[in-house]
Amino acid sequence: MKKYLFIIIVTALVLLFLTACGTQTPGNNPNPPQDAPGDAPQDTPQDDAPDWEKVVIAMTINVMDPFVSLLVDGARDFAAKHPDIELIIVDANQDVSVQLRQAEDFANQRVDALIVKPVDPAATAAISDRFADENIPLLCVEQALHSDFHTFVGSDNVKGGTLQAEYVIELLGGQGKVAIIVGNPRESGAIGRTEGVETTVLRFPDIEIVSTQTANWSRDEAMRITEAWIQSGIEIDAILSNNDEMALGAVMAFEQANRELILIAGVDALPEALQALKDGRMTATVFQNAYGMGYQVVESAYKIINGETVEHIIDIPFELVTPALADEFLARYE
Repeated sequence: MKKYLFIIIVTALVLLFLTACGTQTPGNNPNPPQDAPGDAPQDTPQDDAPDWEKVVIAMTINVMDPFVSLLVDGARDFAAKHPDIELIIVDANQDVSVQLRQAEDFANQRVDALIVKPVDPAATAAISDRFADENIPLLCVEQALHSDFHTFVGSDNVKGGTLQAEYVIELLGGQGKVAIIVGNPRESGAIGRTEGVETTVLRFPDIEIVSTQTANWSRDEAMRITEAWIQSGIEIDAILSNNDEMALGAVMAFEQANRELILIAGVDALPEALQALKDGRMTATVFQNAYGMGYQVVESAYKIINGETVEHIIDIPFELVTPALADEFLARYE
C-alpha cells in the first residue's frame, strides 16, 4: 500500500512541475513581442514588419499637430505614387527619449533612409552618429538637426518672422506696442521666427515689444497667455505669433473676453487661419508649405537611395498671406 501511495505522490509532483514549466508569464517568455519603433500616427500599423522587397523609408515626427498632419500627407502622397516605397511614420509625441529610441530601432532594422522632424534639434548627435556608422542616409525636415545630416528640406524661419513683422508694422504706421507668442523655444522654427520679428522691430524706433511669452505651439496655452495680458491691462496693439494655432488662441481670448480684436498674425496658413483672415478675425499669416516639405523630403530620400545627387539644403520659401489672398491659398487645399 505504501508503495502505491509513493508512486501516486511522485506522479503528481512530476505533473505539477511540467505544468508550471509549460506556463509562460510576461517575465519569462523567451520570445517576447518586440515594441514598434514608437507611437505611430493613426492608420500606420505598428506591428507589421517592413516589406524588405521594397525601399523602406522611415520617418519620426515630433508630434502630430495640424501642420505636421499636412506634412505627413505630402510624404504619403509621394510614396503612394511609387509602389516600390514602404513608408513607415512614427510619432515621438514631443519626447526626445522616445525619438532617440525610434531612430535606434530603425537603425537596427536597417531601413534604407531615415527622415527626422526633431523634437529637439540639439539632441540628435546620437542619431547622426549611428546612421553615419551604418551608412544609412539621414534627412531632416522643417527643422535642421544641429548634428550631421545628408539633406534638410525646410524654410528660412528668420524670413518667415520678418515677413510677418514687416506687414504688421506697416499696418501700425511704424509705431505701437507689440507682443510675441513663441512656440517651443528649443526649436529652430520658434528661434528663427522670433529672431526675424525682433530684428525687424529694431529698424523701427517707435515700435516696442512689451511682452514675449512661450506657448509651445499650443492654442490653449496661447489663449491663457492672451487672457492674462487682457486682464493685466497691458497696452498691446498687435500680437505676432510663431504659428497659426497660437494666433487663433489669441483671437479666441479676445472674443471670449468680449474685447475688440487687435492686429493678430500667425505662420503656416492653415485652412482655419485662412478662414479667420476672410472673416476679419486675423490680420495675416505666412504660408509655410508643410505638404510640399513632406512630399519633397520623401522624394529626396528616394533619390538618394537610388544613387541620385540631392542638394544639402532644399529651401521651401515662405509667402505672406493677407486677407486679399485668403481664397487663393484656401484653393491650394482643395
